[in-house]
Amino acid sequence: MKKKIGGIICFMLLLSMTATLVAGQKINDTHNKYINLNQNDPPTEPVITAPDKVNIYSEIVLKVVSTDPNEDKIHYRFKLTEKGKPSNWVGPYESGIEEKWSLKIFHIGDIKIGAQAKDENGATSDWSYHKVTYTKAYSRNTIYNNFLNFFLRLLHLISL
Repeated sequence: MKKKIGGIICFMLLLSMTATLVAGQKINDTHNKYINLNQNDPPTEPVITAPDKVNIYSEIVLKVVSTDPNEDKIHYRFKLTEKGKPSNWVGPYESGIEEKWSLKIFHIGDIKIGAQAKDENGATSDWSYHKVTYTKAYSRNTIYNNFLNFFLRLLHLISL
């Protein structure tokens, strides 16, 4: 009888040790592997969609999407140029859902718009960038050209 009780106690100790080793893990029955449930994977690098070339003073729509492997909600932050200061985090947003922001830049030339994603547990993605080229708006130049043509014609009439 003592041997049976001792055997049962040893068996229970063995089970409790096994349960301790497996705590925080889930068995994937198909491959008999252990998956750590406490692991927090970062979201994917954001994919930025925006026009490549726009007129200065034009408002553009910037679209960003990132997916979190753990299905955590995602926050985003942005910056202009690779060396620029990042904005504050905005969100949370659902993983894998495209979010939109409006942007207006008063700069002529190329600008790299950067985005970074962070899940609700603090894991961050790498920065991704999209280059946008801002050019002079032709509509503003049209007014100036019309005035210049009028002035030249007026000078020509006066000189006759």
